[in-house]
Amino acid sequence: MGGPQGTAPLDGRAVVPTVEGGGGVTELAVEKMSCDHCVRRVRQALDKAGIAAEDVQIGSVRVAVADASRAAEVLGRAGYPAALRT
Repeated sequence: MGGPQGTAPLDGRAVVPTVEGGGGVTELAVEKMSCDHCVRRVRQALDKAGIAAEDVQIGSVRVAVADASRAAEVLGRAGYPAALRT
C-alpha cells in the first residue's frame, strides 16, 4: 500500500487510515469548483444530505469512506461532478 499497514497515501499530501468494511476517510475530486462560493455550495449540499465533510477545498472534499458514493451523487446533483481521487 505505500504507508504503514492500514494506511494509504492520498495525493502525497496526507496518510489517511483505511479499514475493511468502509471505515476511515477518503477524498473525492470535485469538478467545476473554482472559488470560495463553490466551496460553500458544496459544503451546504453535503450538510443538507446529512454527510459530514472532513475538509472541503477548491477541487476536493474529504468524507467518510461509507459516505463516498452518496456524496458523489449529491454533489453531482448540485452541479459539481465528483469521483474518488486516484
